[in-house]
Amino acid sequence: MTKTADSFKTRGTLAVDGSEFVIYRLDALGERAAWLPLSLKVLLENLLRREDGRTVTRAHIEALLAWDPKARPEREIPFMPARVLLQDFTGVPAVVDLAAMREAMRRLGGDPARINPLQPADLVIDHSVQVDAYGSPTAFRTNVDLEFARNRERYAFLRWGQQAFRNFRVVPPDTGIVHQVNLEYLAPVVFHAGEDGVQLAYPDTVLGTDSHTTMVNGLGVVGWGVGGIEAEAAMLGQPTVMLIPQVLGFRLHGRLAPGSTATDVVLTVTQMLRKKGVVGKFVEFYGPGLASLAAADRTTIANMAPEYGATIGFFPVDEETLAYLRLTARDPARVALVAAYTRAQGLFRAADMPEPEFSDHLELDLGSVEPSLAGPRRPQDRVPLRGAKAAWREALKEFVKDAPAEGRSVSVEMGGERGELRDGSVVIAAITSCTNTSNPSVMLAAGLLARKAAAGGLRVRPWVKTSLAPGSKVVTRYLDAAGLLPDLERLGFHLVGYGCTTCLAAGTPVLLANGTSRRIEELPEAGGAVVFGPTADGRLTPAIQSGAYAKGEQDCVALVLQDGRELVCTPDHAILRSDGRWVRADELVPDEDRVVVGLESPVDEAGADERGYALRAGGMIFTMSGPDERLRTLAFARLLGHLLGDGSISVAGQGRMNVGQAVDREAVLNDIEVVTGKRPSGMRYDERKWSIVLPSELTRAIVALPGVRVGRRIDQPPRLPDFVLDANCPVAVVREFLGGVFGADGTAPVLKRQSAREENSILERPAYSQTARPEHAAEMKRVMDQLVQLLGRCGVETEGARVYEFPVRRATSSYPAADGGRLEVRLQLSDGLSFVERVGFRYCVEKSLRSSAAAVYWRTADRILANPRPSCTRTTPS
Repeated sequence: MTKTADSFKTRGTLAVDGSEFVIYRLDALGERAAWLPLSLKVLLENLLRREDGRTVTRAHIEALLAWDPKARPEREIPFMPARVLLQDFTGVPAVVDLAAMREAMRRLGGDPARINPLQPADLVIDHSVQVDAYGSPTAFRTNVDLEFARNRERYAFLRWGQQAFRNFRVVPPDTGIVHQVNLEYLAPVVFHAGEDGVQLAYPDTVLGTDSHTTMVNGLGVVGWGVGGIEAEAAMLGQPTVMLIPQVLGFRLHGRLAPGSTATDVVLTVTQMLRKKGVVGKFVEFYGPGLASLAAADRTTIANMAPEYGATIGFFPVDEETLAYLRLTARDPARVALVAAYTRAQGLFRAADMPEPEFSDHLELDLGSVEPSLAGPRRPQDRVPLRGAKAAWREALKEFVKDAPAEGRSVSVEMGGERGELRDGSVVIAAITSCTNTSNPSVMLAAGLLARKAAAGGLRVRPWVKTSLAPGSKVVTRYLDAAGLLPDLERLGFHLVGYGCTTCLAAGTPVLLANGTSRRIEELPEAGGAVVFGPTADGRLTPAIQSGAYAKGEQDCVALVLQDGRELVCTPDHAILRSDGRWVRADELVPDEDRVVVGLESPVDEAGADERGYALRAGGMIFTMSGPDERLRTLAFARLLGHLLGDGSISVAGQGRMNVGQAVDREAVLNDIEVVTGKRPSGMRYDERKWSIVLPSELTRAIVALPGVRVGRRIDQPPRLPDFVLDANCPVAVVREFLGGVFGADGTAPVLKRQSAREENSILERPAYSQTARPEHAAEMKRVMDQLVQLLGRCGVETEGARVYEFPVRRATSSYPAADGGRLEVRLQLSDGLSFVERVGFRYCVEKSLRSSAAAVYWRTADRILANPRPSCTRTTPS
């Protein structure tokens, strides 16, 4: 670890049971730190301990000490977690990268053993288990055998990684769900590590590659889920740059009424927080009600932070935390260190401690929480148990139009038994999930319910898939010790595995209204993304994503389109056929049905080149440091590109954009709102165009950028903004700038006749044209060459692209300033498919539709050329 500058003189010592630890004392800052929420105190200690004058400066610490609870977050700080937590789906690529770096080191003649994670990293294998067998005593063994057969190569590689790398541990398969293993075993709560011959003590903090990493917040550990690239960067010693967040204080008082569980609490809390709006914020729980909540209850609430939208749901360390550490057999010396350290640092919750200052407040009487169900569509939706029947009937109307009050029914036969399936019949009954199986009270309640059901003669019908997938082996041990495991097994809830048994249809791109796509698993779990969706009559319209949720264990359908693309979805997913009818995915007839596919758009994924990027535009700063900041920066790039192509900035400082369709107008307004928080109105310019005046602060920011022209552009030498030409500009920013540029003045693919015969036509590739005075032709060609280079950075095939000029074809110019003579400079791309897939058109749905149709043609043609069939010649018998 780099030697700390310690400009605030906070370095001190702490004696615990005869051992001495170096700590960075928060009380040395006096009242400047005493009033902060406890979660921010953890961030403050992180800065004090890592102050080196470069990555962490005194200014970063001052910014946190000057935190304004009510202000909109604007100041950034670097955050370095104490450790990194990986699951196997997202962790394997990180280990592959480490192995590749070792190989590169070997080729360069260095010592490969020097390549290791700088921060401790744990990888828990829990996402590879599948429930092939269920409802029998042999289900667990069968599933384990199949899991190892399927993943032999991956598991061998991870075993090698554990042996090869320092600071890297692997928790083997069939041990438990990553979050529960983190709670029961991995999380130290307070770290201690050697530094310059002394032991340094500091808070446990973690970044994980799963959104529910927040579960450990219930033990007083600050941590949250990030993408694989951010986690890998943290493993290699690179901090995450984050805005100093607002902190909402959630006061709990009272105690749960008999019959209510932690699951009921979390559904109530989630409902309240989603209504309040806490995206990007910390939520910190406090108040006398915490004393009545067991650690397992707290971790259940913290687990659902992604569902209520917060970055973390933090519970401070207190006596209950210490009791949990003892219960899970932590070393007594560790428990003593946690107690002493958190008390010394003001991080230990006590009944008489003063209330910190928060950005906002909510309050809940735990006694008012009533038994509830989640659903019917999303796990964060709460339905009071007393109103479940009425809620189901109401929900049925949304699923099935004109359905009878009790739903439809169908006769089935399975396992030698005949029965009737109705709308709402249970067909999957799974005791699983990291939210529930980590809580003993909930699991024991399930066992007691099973005992009562079995004693009452109830049984499970053969068409119900039953499974028990606990979060760790501890669960089966206490269920067995309580004599409840046999009761669960009598109803078919046999052990099927230890791990996350949810089926993921990951990777499916979802079209956003801004012209890009995001993987379905990367959509915000709290909802809010603006997407393009089809209406009942097949038109496209913007819609607000209501949420993201795991649908549980389901079979999936893979649809292979004629051009080679594959769509994986659930069988009941509605697909629009070319005849205008919506049909289930599993009812499509191969080689017969034609379907309507959505717009083509590039998939937006964070890249390694985004770390630390910042663009200052006048009074605005744009970064890629977090999901919200990243979306804001990309929106700014799109708007700028389109403005410079089909807009204007007057000498008086008014910026104006022009778009062609109402959906394009809405996309522009959405992006303006993301950037500025304001939503101007769009005005009809003529029958084909909408005009939008930009907020003045946005125009000022754009004008401040070097390379942006103001006034009549036809009279000025053309150029591109300097920042987009910088080699350090992230590819995603370049892509969105180009998408705006081509959306404004680009040309979509079009059929062009080569002769009078219609069949002698070719599909022209996308192009981009700009008008210039003759004296500016050379500068315009240079700009076109720069655009070619930028397209190449985005992965567009540019070999063969042409730049040429020709006289303007229009007799009358719409630009009075150009009447002295002008010409048009054109960039003609050589490859249309890579452009559509990698860049595309922004704010022009008409061009996007045409290019999407062209992409289907190009893919299909490529498949035919790649797989030619033998030709047949008809012969006449002699």
